[in-house]
Amino acid sequence: MEGWMRGEQIERLFGARVMFTNALAASVQSSVLFEHLEALRLKLVLTDPVLRWAVLGDVDALPPFESWAVPFAITNARYEPLYKKEAA
Repeated sequence: MEGWMRGEQIERLFGARVMFTNALAASVQSSVLFEHLEALRLKLVLTDPVLRWAVLGDVDALPPFESWAVPFAITNARYEPLYKKEAA
């Protein structure tokens, strides 16, 4: 997605990813969710508020990451049991 974005759009997307990561790191559940961080950061750009912020610069679109990051992460993290990884 970053391949078609312009400089300021890429900077806004990077900023949103940083705010998301910081909010997630400040939560109690962060140790469990951080194993899914890369996948969550990829999905983050596809959310309506972050996409509107990154592409259009709509400041009002940004979610309150402090209260939004953990529910987003819990909803979008994919749990992979260890026994499947060991068998592969």
